[in-house]
Amino acid sequence: MPPSIRRFVRFIRLCCIIEAVLVNALHANSQSEQPVSRYQAIWVDAFNPGSATPEQTERMVAIARKHHINTIFFQVCKTGDALYESKLAPKAKGLPAGYDPLKHVLALAHDTTGGKQRIEVHAWLTLFRVSTSSALRAGNALKSHPDWRMISYSGAKSFDNGQLYIDPGVPAVHDHYVEIVRELLRNYPVDGVHLDRIRYPAADAGYNAVALERFIQQYRRTDKPKPDDPQFSDFRRRQISDLVRRLYAECKRSRPHVRMSASVATFGAYSDQFEETPCYKLFYQDWPQWLRNGWLDMCCPMIYKRYSVKQQQQDYKAWLAFCATQANKRHLIVGQGAYLCELAGSLHQIEQALKTSGVDGVSIYSYANPCRKGACDADTALARIVKAGLFDPAGVPRMSWVDQPSYGIITGTAICDKRPLDGARVLIRHGEQIWTTHTDGNGYFAVMNRIPGEYRISIDGLEGKTIRPATVRLLPGQVQYISMPAKTQTVQQ
Repeated sequence: MPPSIRRFVRFIRLCCIIEAVLVNALHANSQSEQPVSRYQAIWVDAFNPGSATPEQTERMVAIARKHHINTIFFQVCKTGDALYESKLAPKAKGLPAGYDPLKHVLALAHDTTGGKQRIEVHAWLTLFRVSTSSALRAGNALKSHPDWRMISYSGAKSFDNGQLYIDPGVPAVHDHYVEIVRELLRNYPVDGVHLDRIRYPAADAGYNAVALERFIQQYRRTDKPKPDDPQFSDFRRRQISDLVRRLYAECKRSRPHVRMSASVATFGAYSDQFEETPCYKLFYQDWPQWLRNGWLDMCCPMIYKRYSVKQQQQDYKAWLAFCATQANKRHLIVGQGAYLCELAGSLHQIEQALKTSGVDGVSIYSYANPCRKGACDADTALARIVKAGLFDPAGVPRMSWVDQPSYGIITGTAICDKRPLDGARVLIRHGEQIWTTHTDGNGYFAVMNRIPGEYRISIDGLEGKTIRPATVRLLPGQVQYISMPAKTQTVQQ
């Protein structure tokens, strides 16, 4: 080969090498410039400074935005009160006259002028607990409805050192929270609804007279069940789950694109059998079921473990591994118990969580107490998280089932002689497929994630009652509601 040809071939080869290097560099650069998509969230509670004055709220949002927080779980109800304008709950104490913290935080967080990052705001509701003492204010749900009170097996009327609760075994309590959520979604452009403490406060709780009567009727019992009675335990778990199911359907019916989430328990040591854990056995919270059934968009397991305690380190790892497998095509955000850890320990746990497959982000508990024993404030703690490379500019992950739904939801109520059918079996048919569910204490039922098409709904095992089956046609993203009235059969003599 002549020298001139060899030089030309070497030149071509060199050009190819340079081109490959440049293409790889450009690809790597474009990859690095693509925004991260994950939840970088924080809980802002109403018991501590953070939202009690306009100045506190402005500082809180500024700190959040400065350190790449993209989601704020903002407490709007802590003890049956409201940090917003409500006709259903009394205004929270200690706020300046006329001040609406929720309205203010939404305006600040959603402001994108000047290139500001938009921050999602999820209205954080603490359920069932209505007072931290024996005192009840005018307008409090329990003061207005003393028959809703949570009672223990022994007859005690308070829990957790004097705190008062209302009982989810009372059907009217479900209606109350449905109205609370509807009011919020109607009046405020929140990005989500976040449920907290959606569990019983103790293993021996749930002995409200209305709840007991419902249990006795459904299980055909004549005795007062003990706290560890398997049937009564199942009954109480169902009351919690039924409310989650209904609130999810009501959220989607009111505003289809709103996201519903819950902070859920991971108490104690992890067990290979979830049914043996305290959250399932003692507090009657079956949150993996909520994810399996599509009753949440996001789940926030509160894996609050001290990094400085070796056994709790092991518990953290075990719970993290379990939780990461439970999302069921929904989003999973690990709750970081920063208030229990030294900052270095929190950084370690956050890094571990973000590296775990199946985890969609982290939420810091809390803005007011981001380090053990108040060792640092939120500005300092979040700055360290950013410096460690754990929080970067990030977008909120998209939800295909919310943004572009291909499924629908069927809901309804079954009523007989103007009274709800409690615990009735509901059959939902689509072609050859049959699904079963049940009615709650208000006769309400719901099934999620149904493909579009025609469905036939019927009630099974009515014993002396007749109810005409209903047929509905479901569209993608639709919440289809049906009313199914029944009547008692007249026996001919």
